[in-house]
Amino acid sequence: MDLGKIIAPSSHNKYIWLNAFTLITFLFTGLADPFAIVMVYFLETVIIGVIHAYKMHYVATHSLAQSKIKNAKPNFKIGFFMVHYSFFIAVQSTFVFAIFQYSDENISEPFYLIQNFKYVLTLKGITYGLLVTLIFIAVQTYFSFIRTKVYNLYTVDRMFIQPYLRIFIQQFTVIIALFFTFIFPDGVVVAILLILLRLAVDLLGVYINSSDKNLRRLAKRLAKNSEHTEDELYIELRNLF
Repeated sequence: MDLGKIIAPSSHNKYIWLNAFTLITFLFTGLADPFAIVMVYFLETVIIGVIHAYKMHYVATHSLAQSKIKNAKPNFKIGFFMVHYSFFIAVQSTFVFAIFQYSDENISEPFYLIQNFKYVLTLKGITYGLLVTLIFIAVQTYFSFIRTKVYNLYTVDRMFIQPYLRIFIQQFTVIIALFFTFIFPDGVVVAILLILLRLAVDLLGVYINSSDKNLRRLAKRLAKNSEHTEDELYIELRNLF
């Protein structure tokens, strides 16, 4: 892979760069608490889920590919996705709060999810961070999914598992960053590290997804150490990305 092409700002990754730059600005200007930045990345999972449910609904009502499927019951599948996704978030939240409680005494029990989320939403600057993240994801969704009419290529079934790879990687990077709170309890280093980690992961993901050729290359590499064929892996990657 060409590192220069991956990190260079482009029409494909401009919102990722803007989001990272905005959160860095919030951090260094004091508009947001370091742990608020960390939790913004964690709560981004909720934003992604809500917007993805909307995308699934849009596909169900507008997609040409979906219209060719009879008795698809898209509304049931969208509802099931929301329940399944919520459960996934709950499990991840418990794990994140279990680590976070060592850095913040206001989180005493990781299983008290509602109480913990209420507290997290009081962190300085978290409203700004969540609002900016929501705007960037919504705008990106409009220009890359709706305006381009890419939704015509999708079905609700194909979209069901699509966000899970992204949020799994996202939560993994958040958890890794949180472990550094034991070394840097003030949270500034943790916030910077998380922003850089997420920036690198998101830039790589966008690069892979930016062209069919990149997906083919990745499928070919994965096929060397897999029981599946290159074509089978390519189809799976298209569903994931």
